[in-house]
Amino acid sequence: MLNSAPVRWMFSVMSALFGGFGVFLLYVALDDPTELPPALIFLGSAVTIVWSIQHSAKASTDHK
Repeated sequence: MLNSAPVRWMFSVMSALFGGFGVFLLYVALDDPTELPPALIFLGSAVTIVWSIQHSAKASTDHK
């Protein structure tokens, strides 16, 4: 499923949005520490999406 270009593109865009919002919340957390947990969740989600895209791309090229 992750081998099609539109799906990979959508996940990349989602990861960029999550990462950007996570960095924004990290900046806000400097003033309001209660925003730190959501910032870490968004950043972790972005990293996980990128890892899964790279892992699936590598797995699909290994089988060919």
